[in-house]
Amino acid sequence: VEPQAEDMGGLPSGVQGPGPDADVELQAVPWHLDRVDQIRLPLDGRYNPPRTGRNVLVYVADTGVDAWHPQLRGRVARGYSAVPREKATKDYKSHGTHVAGIVAAPGYGVAKSVLVVPVKVFGRSRARSTSADIIEAINFVIARKTRHRRPTVLSMSFGSRSSGFYAGERALAKARQVGIISVVAAGNAR
Repeated sequence: VEPQAEDMGGLPSGVQGPGPDADVELQAVPWHLDRVDQIRLPLDGRYNPPRTGRNVLVYVADTGVDAWHPQLRGRVARGYSAVPREKATKDYKSHGTHVAGIVAAPGYGVAKSVLVVPVKVFGRSRARSTSADIIEAINFVIARKTRHRRPTVLSMSFGSRSSGFYAGERALAKARQVGIISVVAAGNAR
């Protein structure tokens, strides 16, 4: 027996009711995918990218990437961890896995055929990293890029204050010089 819903006595002051009932449906293609594959509006409800990311390496510098996530299984390399005693393929905070899913998941990813390489700079017990760890991560990606000719993207979806990160800016400039495309979040810091 289900409990009866309590009569709330109407809506609070200033809150409007739902109005006439309307059908709601799921989108066949998630909005973010529909939006990135076309320039002109209105959106067409499809995702038809010109390429899939085949042969591209995407390094995700973040909290790690869960290599056993159902949407990413078999598509995550071993990677690198700047966090002592933590594997890059173990993500205790899920943020790096979320980012990797936006990039590469078969259902929701923008580039479904890339290989994700986790670069852990945030660990289980810390919500902060250091500029030294970030620079170490960038240098790891640069070193890997110089050993292969595959197209390479570095994703850094975290925030930092702009002052005092000059060494990081120099490391990102070096990454650009060796052919790495860096995708860095804007506005993720307070």
